[in-house]
Amino acid sequence: MSFLDKVKNVAGVGSATIQVDVSQRPSKRGDELVALVRVIPGKTAQKMNFLGVNVEWEGDWNYKNADGGTIEVRNGHGYVLLDRPANCTNATLQPGQTIEVPVRLKIPSDAPLTGEKLKWKLYTRADIAEGADPEWSTSLEIRG
Repeated sequence: MSFLDKVKNVAGVGSATIQVDVSQRPSKRGDELVALVRVIPGKTAQKMNFLGVNVEWEGDWNYKNADGGTIEVRNGHGYVLLDRPANCTNATLQPGQTIEVPVRLKIPSDAPLTGEKLKWKLYTRADIAEGADPEWSTSLEIRG
């Protein structure tokens, strides 16, 4: 790889991208999220250290502890999926070769609901060695 190619990779020009097709979007507890994450290589071979795939919420919520008290969480993060698929760890991305990762997840029955102070999202990011890290996210509305 030439020096100019390395500079382009760091700047994100012609580097890997992420596409996600969400075929089933959950709207309430117990619903399933079904999606397909695609890592699409750039114009040159690149090393992908890992791909992170998360379903998370951020904000304020509370829950009952085992003793019957309430635990308050402020400005926190919660995760129902925090994954780094094995086939995407220390992988070499070759031009023309797309890596696909299926995602299937049931929203827990006791998960907090989307509200003014709590937001859900599906988020994915590829850690590319010596390159721009592509990322993708979409909000989820868990209302019931």
